[in-house]
Amino acid sequence: MFGVNRSYVSGFGLWMKEEFVRHPEWQAGQQESRALWWDGKQDRKAQARLAAAEIRQQPYTYDVNF
Repeated sequence: MFGVNRSYVSGFGLWMKEEFVRHPEWQAGQQESRALWWDGKQDRKAQARLAAAEIRQQPYTYDVNF
């Protein structure tokens, strides 16, 4: 139907591109932070424990008739 305009870049995106050009050392810091927060090994046993301990939420939180 309508095509997506992929050439649009937000003001924040433009600012970040400019800052990365001015501060190339930020790239290394960004990669270190990603490795710290996102690229860690997954603990399958801990995930299984969390899934088993999960309490199911009521269908509608604010309905007092359940």
